[in-house]
Amino acid sequence: MFITLALKAILYFSGIFLFFRSVRPFKNLAIYYFIYFFTPLAFVLFYLIHGIFWGLINSFTLAPVFPISAEYRSNHLIVYQPFSGFLGACCTYEIKEPTLFLFERSLGEFKVEDVDNDYQQWHLNPTRDSIYTGESSIKLD
Repeated sequence: MFITLALKAILYFSGIFLFFRSVRPFKNLAIYYFIYFFTPLAFVLFYLIHGIFWGLINSFTLAPVFPISAEYRSNHLIVYQPFSGFLGACCTYEIKEPTLFLFERSLGEFKVEDVDNDYQQWHLNPTRDSIYTGESSIKLD
């Protein structure tokens, strides 16, 4: 966990450094590096100001860089909860299947009505056509 945090910090600081380095003389690449400078600055600014309007703007600016972690992982299936913003709807999940070690094939989406999900109880049906989530099963198309 500490290594991941350190790598992210190095990435952001190198992006900020490259932004200031490419501003003079101006290069088109400075527009890309501006994201590394603007995102943490905007997050701190929006956190201090509060409000629904700034929360929506913060959701739009953080969407490209917000990490997506797997909620459930098995040998043949990965379930992600996509970033829907700070004011977004709850409990929508994406189902993906790992292929060729690096890529993932999208199998679809589903929405769970129960907010209190216990991901430890999820398991894949042996025929790989549904997921059991405790009392119910979700059919994969």
